[in-house]
Amino acid sequence: MLAVFFQVYMLYRTLRMVFHASVGAMRVRVHAHINWRQRYEAEREQGKLLLPWEGIHHLVIIPNYNEPMSKLRANLEALACQQEVASRIWVVLAMEAREPGAAEKARELQREFRNRLGAIYYTLHPEPPAGIIATKAANETWAALWARRHFVDRLGYNPRRITITTCDVDSVFHPAYFSCLTYHFATDPERHYRLWQPPVFYHNNIWQVPTFIRFTAVFMNVWQLAGLADNDYHTWPCSSYSASLSLLDTVGYWDPEVIGDDQHIILRCFFKRHGRVSMAPTYLPVLADAPLSTSLWRTAVNRYEQAKRHAWTASDIPYVIRMYFKHSEIPVRLKFPVVWSLTRDQIMWSTSAFVITLGFAIPSLLSPGFFGTHLGLALNRIYAVIGVLATILSLFPLIVDLLLRPPRPPEHKWWQVLWSAAQWCLLPVTVFLFVVAPAVDAQTRLLLGQKLGFRVTEKC
Repeated sequence: MLAVFFQVYMLYRTLRMVFHASVGAMRVRVHAHINWRQRYEAEREQGKLLLPWEGIHHLVIIPNYNEPMSKLRANLEALACQQEVASRIWVVLAMEAREPGAAEKARELQREFRNRLGAIYYTLHPEPPAGIIATKAANETWAALWARRHFVDRLGYNPRRITITTCDVDSVFHPAYFSCLTYHFATDPERHYRLWQPPVFYHNNIWQVPTFIRFTAVFMNVWQLAGLADNDYHTWPCSSYSASLSLLDTVGYWDPEVIGDDQHIILRCFFKRHGRVSMAPTYLPVLADAPLSTSLWRTAVNRYEQAKRHAWTASDIPYVIRMYFKHSEIPVRLKFPVVWSLTRDQIMWSTSAFVITLGFAIPSLLSPGFFGTHLGLALNRIYAVIGVLATILSLFPLIVDLLLRPPRPPEHKWWQVLWSAAQWCLLPVTVFLFVVAPAVDAQTRLLLGQKLGFRVTEKC
């Protein structure tokens, strides 16, 4: 009985995802054709109080460690090609001192891009003491503090007129992303209480990765897009996002000891700014790499370890519960949804597959004749109908993603597309191995008090 109720709930969430992913896909297409400078000027002529367009600068931090130069170049090339605002983009390459040749790599990129961006600098994050985990968050904070001292303290720029964007090495921003960000930052009265999140599509190498990686990438793309479009869903920062430098400076930037820095930063901002901070979508996508390595096995391990690192964000549950009771000044209507959505998502991530499958099998194991009863037959029919609907709906993310992804390259033959489609029947196995199992692994390690080092996903 529990399995049926749970499956009805999952069907409801799937239908909701289908609807909002459709809305999000339409918004992506619409926003790609908006001239953000013209929209800004139209609002300025209406007498609205806006920040001056030319007075807004964008600080972009790119934390990296042992990353290919080709990925860094592609990222910087996308930044240098930003419409309207490339000359007001300041890039800080957040290098790790423990990487051999890190400074030389950064200086080479400086020479290539210094005349195409407002500024490009690099920092060297020192190797942490023995026993301390080297995290992306620690590197980001090191670079952000240096940038704050350089641009604000030394050069005198106003931190309330600067956005800060953090992104992965493989991120490729839409050509109008920072123009769109300028518009939102200039026009939003709550600009210092916002984190702007674009949809992140794992499309850079979507036609090169194995089918099982492509399936997981499709669902990650569409699930995040639906979350951005659903106003009632509490979405979380992912990979690449932007905020006011003033906001992050106020909360002390990223916690250097946290593995899941993307999710933790919004929680940190929310509680330290008394519940006023929220996420806002920008529908110009950032393209990223799906996990891909030198062999099929290494690619599978890459994806598993990446998912395990993402699932480590369950460590934020005790943090939000502690902050819930500590910050009595925040209304319950604001802070309870944060605690509820985080806890619900983490529990469902690791348990939903077991509830649906084992929950249906247990009655027949305990009572072999159960499904011969009227109740058992009725539940069996309901379960079958829901299963058919869920199977049909599972095709929808593939359709949405196909409409948004880059065209199929000539070297990817038509028969390979058909072969990939035929492997859709393996979706339950793929989801279990590369979505559910890593979450169970991560949450079990947390339960046992184990630690997780920050493992950089290989790129090739």
